[in-house]
Amino acid sequence: MVFKFSRKNKHWVGIETGTESLYAVEVKYHDGQPVIVSCGEEPLPPPDSENSEKRWQPLSAALTSLIKRFNLYEKEVIAALPGAEVIERIVQMPVMPARELNEAVRWEAEQSIPLPLKDMEFRYLTLGPAPGNGKLQNVLLIAAPSSLVRGFHTTCQEAGMTLRALDLPALALWRIFCGLPGSPGEKGRIIILHLDPGITRLVAVSEGALFFTRTWSGWAGSGSEIPDLDLALPFWTELRRSLEFLRGQLYSETAGKVILSGSCASAPDLNAFFSRTLELEVEAGSLRLKTLTSKDQTGPGEEETELDPRWALAAGLALWGYK
Repeated sequence: MVFKFSRKNKHWVGIETGTESLYAVEVKYHDGQPVIVSCGEEPLPPPDSENSEKRWQPLSAALTSLIKRFNLYEKEVIAALPGAEVIERIVQMPVMPARELNEAVRWEAEQSIPLPLKDMEFRYLTLGPAPGNGKLQNVLLIAAPSSLVRGFHTTCQEAGMTLRALDLPALALWRIFCGLPGSPGEKGRIIILHLDPGITRLVAVSEGALFFTRTWSGWAGSGSEIPDLDLALPFWTELRRSLEFLRGQLYSETAGKVILSGSCASAPDLNAFFSRTLELEVEAGSLRLKTLTSKDQTGPGEEETELDPRWALAAGLALWGYK
């Protein structure tokens, strides 16, 4: 698993592997600011869950088609691993020198991650001071099964994709909703809720800093309709549990405004439905970004466009090189 943060490249393609589709967003930089070149979507057939040898075949075929249709050959891709197998834990640790932190993080990971680290690709990122306590820092622990990383990397190579790095969905969502000038998460508290038909990703941000993330399955909805409450009961159970935890962490009665993103975020009346159910302020995570208007995609023609929330994660991945 690669987590490099080079700023040299000025052209990235972010690819999200959703439950039912691949989403790709291509970004270039003009005058230091990101500009959307193109967006692409490719249907993704379900994998063969009963045959591990065939697990990657649908993804390989979809990636090959996506790369061909949108001419992504030789363009460097930032992607996130599919599914919900990547383990993410944000822990609070004392501020300490880097060498001591390396040893302390390894010990903390062995206590926090429920699988043997020898079978995992493990990394960590320091996220800055913990809210309300300058003596502690938030550290993001990241572990993914080595077999998952190898399988995904091999599949990308076979499809002809130039995989520059693997990134985390939580970081991509933080980047798109909090990392750009004028973003809704620059100040205050927000909860980003990324809704995919099979996976829910929650990212909590306070004053621009990521301090909580969680992934679970069970939305059971689609981009065109809201699921029955009984059908989506596991989703609501996990969401309410997460909100209660956040209130405790923030010592506050409210965990913040909720921003919806993902392929299911555009269902009619979804904002009002979530607002009534959670008794919180809820809005769709619309993305206002510049897009190239010249036919040769070299500029300087640009215009500001509002992108659908389903592109949020892929766009955040494509902003991997943004400073």
